[in-house]
Amino acid sequence: MNSLKILRTFIGTLFYLSVLFYIISLGLLSYMKLFSQNLAAIENLHWLSINASATHDLIFYNWIIVSLLYIFTLKHFKDLVSDFYRKDFFSIHQINRLKNIGILILSIKAVQFLASFISILLTEAKIEFGFHINYDFTGTLFHLVLGLFFLFLSTIFKIAQQNKNEINLTI
Repeated sequence: MNSLKILRTFIGTLFYLSVLFYIISLGLLSYMKLFSQNLAAIENLHWLSINASATHDLIFYNWIIVSLLYIFTLKHFKDLVSDFYRKDFFSIHQINRLKNIGILILSIKAVQFLASFISILLTEAKIEFGFHINYDFTGTLFHLVLGLFFLFLSTIFKIAQQNKNEINLTI
């Protein structure tokens, strides 16, 4: 149970620091967007390499959406760990949180893919298809597997909850 307490503290701290960083960054980027014609500094904050000025808004809004999705994912994970800490296993809240975490992780990658696709269309005006495998923990394949794992885990928890309710009825 001690490791669960450490995990709960770590996730809670990470969540609150992420919210603080998001608010500060959003303020700075909004200031730069409102009072600067050239947003070249934003290019260094994102994973896209952009040459066209029309895509600066895409980078800005993509960053806002992806950051909010990450923060919501952390919040659901924080609440999930808190439920485990209270020894409330196989509840409907845990099932929904696991499902939401999986959906949010898949949504993050979908938004990033869509932004990347649109930026390539805007800058290069051509589409090329290819396949690339990234072996680190930031790759798309890892996030897809992680999102699907959380969806699978929510299904397992739903089955366990049904079995728990059935056992409680027979007693």
